[in-house]
Amino acid sequence: MDNIEKLLDEIREDRQFRDTYFTGGFLNNVADIFEKYGFGTTEVYLKGRRERNEGKQANFLLSLLDKFNKYPEIKNRHSIGRMIIKSLISLKRR
Repeated sequence: MDNIEKLLDEIREDRQFRDTYFTGGFLNNVADIFEKYGFGTTEVYLKGRRERNEGKQANFLLSLLDKFNKYPEIKNRHSIGRMIIKSLISLKRR
């Protein structure tokens, strides 16, 4: 099992993940920001969204950024993080 598979398993087992309803549009926006601008800008964006209707989604994604930080594959290639963020809805179905 590679590191990304471990991360996906960790996400699936996360109670906060299971309890959060995600919208495709919000995930797409966050994924695009993460790929283009990285961790810091994505964190600022999500913290700003916590006060709105996307609060639960934003809180989970902030915790996901912390998980991403542990994986050099994602730190070096933001496109991997983008794919994971965009696939969160389908990960819940498994």
